Amino acid sequence: MKILKTGEYEEKKLTLLAMGRAAAGSDAVYNQLVQILQAAEQKEDRLLAIEAVGLSGKSAALSQLEFMIERNSDPQVEEAIRKAIRTIRNS
Repeated sequence: MKILKTGEYEEKKLTLLAMGRAAAGSDAVYNQLVQILQAAEQKEDRLLAIEAVGLSGKSAALSQLEFMIERNSDPQVEEAIRKAIRTIRNS
């Protein structure tokens, strides 16, 4: 995804977190976030995308996030996923 290949960390962060909030009311934006999450190769990009998906509050994201936990071995990524799940469940 183009957003992950360009820009500094702070630019990516602001963009992805804004998309996460926008995705709460837009399936199109949510679908883009899921694509970004799936395309994230760098750990920092993956962590940002996980947080953004959590901010979306979309219950549909729960299955994607739970799937990721099962296939993840990085404790930092796992904690980010668990936090995103909690954010969704509390929204």
